[in-house]
Amino acid sequence: MRAIFDLEQNIMGAWSIIDDLKLTTSYFIDDEKWKGMSPELADALMNKYGAIEELYELKFEALWANFEKLCAEQKEHRELNKV
Repeated sequence: MRAIFDLEQNIMGAWSIIDDLKLTTSYFIDDEKWKGMSPELADALMNKYGAIEELYELKFEALWANFEKLCAEQKEHRELNKV
């Protein structure tokens, strides 16, 4: 059971990359040193960071779905084998 808990914690920890991407995007939007950036460059930058954020969100959602399936299968196995 400990391995499943550790795996869950590892997934959740890795999932924090979404927050890191949001923080980085906010940095480019809010920090004074980037205020002079051209609107075209700012838009392109935000689109790229947004796309990366969305890609990782999809990947982690698929990973989480697999994790939940594994947990359900493990529970069923324990119940069938009285473990």
